Amino acid sequence: MCGCDDVVNILAICPTRWCVRTIAIKRVCSSYTELQKTLKILKDDKSVRGDARAKIGGLYKQSLKGRTLFGLLCCEALFEPCEAVAKNLQSNNASARGALECTHLLRERIVALRDDSVVQGIESTVSAAVLKMPDARQHRASKTPARYRHTTEPEAHTMSTWRREFSKAVDLLTAELKRRFNQDGMKIAALRENVLIEAANSRGQQQTLELESLHLPQLISDVDRYRLDLQLEMLGDAIGDSPYHTVQDIATRVAKLHPQARGIFQDVEKLIQLCLCMPISVASSERSFSTLRRLKTWLRSNMTQKRLTHLTLMHVHSNILDNVDVSALMRVFISATPERKAAFGVL
Repeated sequence: MCGCDDVVNILAICPTRWCVRTIAIKRVCSSYTELQKTLKILKDDKSVRGDARAKIGGLYKQSLKGRTLFGLLCCEALFEPCEAVAKNLQSNNASARGALECTHLLRERIVALRDDSVVQGIESTVSAAVLKMPDARQHRASKTPARYRHTTEPEAHTMSTWRREFSKAVDLLTAELKRRFNQDGMKIAALRENVLIEAANSRGQQQTLELESLHLPQLISDVDRYRLDLQLEMLGDAIGDSPYHTVQDIATRVAKLHPQARGIFQDVEKLIQLCLCMPISVASSERSFSTLRRLKTWLRSNMTQKRLTHLTLMHVHSNILDNVDVSALMRVFISATPERKAAFGVL
């Protein structure tokens, strides 16, 4: 943009999840004045195409309103902590226990935004940008109907329109977090993970396990309560003294046990598999669709389904592919047919 020494690139908002790229909103807010100057220059530039100049004029007119900058600053304050938690929930090792802890911290952060100092700071930023603030005296204050008031005292002055809208946004976001994560399924999944983690970190301490609260009989038909109790009691002594924080850590350690020793914990393995196969978010499946879009190009439009599936698996699980012995893989490939042996020789 012109008029400033440091050039700032304006980023585009994500077309599918527009609330998870707050860096774009942050850059617009930090260079708002220079952005206005650039829009004004482009609006008056006759070399710009007519329809584009009309859109630029509309953007410039909208940028002169204090409500526009106020809305951007509110989005930055609300979505920035949400984006940090969303990235954590979309990771491959996300768990129900971690998701509940993250959302609890996020709710506390969002509720803290109801403080008047937050809105006052946003309003002062808008005023510093020399934008017109709405005058509360121009709006008729809505009063509570007399039939709902049981006092003759005069009603207190209501908060400003902007402050009321920001409070509504905070309440809406808090309610949606509660609706999404305060579910019985999430609580049961977190309880299963807590049972495994506490058993792995305990040393011979007996736990009181309520099988009904874990809802295991509905998912694992051959699980036995007393056998599972015994295996959980022995788990901490079998897998070592390292502190375990996730079910994935426990699964990795159990997999390293001797096959005979591992056979003792058959019901525990079923519980581990149940915890690991339950997706906390749909981010992994969404990434597979994005991978498919990158692989299925115009140059690869005639590939078979088998080849496309293999390419997708290799792309998604590239960390496993990096550990494959390429020389051994090439020897298998060359030795498959005589033609390949004649073409590539002996490796």
